[in-house]
Amino acid sequence: MITHVAIKDKDGKVWSLPKPNRHHNIVHLLHLEKPREEALKLLGNHVQGFLNDKGVFKERRQAWAEALKCGQILPPYDPINPSKRLESWDWTKHPVKELFSEDLW
Repeated sequence: MITHVAIKDKDGKVWSLPKPNRHHNIVHLLHLEKPREEALKLLGNHVQGFLNDKGVFKERRQAWAEALKCGQILPPYDPINPSKRLESWDWTKHPVKELFSEDLW
């Protein structure tokens, strides 16, 4: 089960925050904790992904598969009324994609 948004920096350190945070919240956290130049250097070659309930970092495609298996992915937004999600949606009939926090929470 996907529980956190996460970023793996260029040194391999994983930074994460629990839901309902987004990846930009982690970027902001890095900028608060590190001097500007160091934060920019760490983010230079970063990988965005997620942590699961076992603390394992998953890149976006791997996280999509896990979230789908766990029934976590929300239906897409209704194209007629974008402020609401469709009532139901069968993601198993659609190709694997990359997971975004908006797909979960």
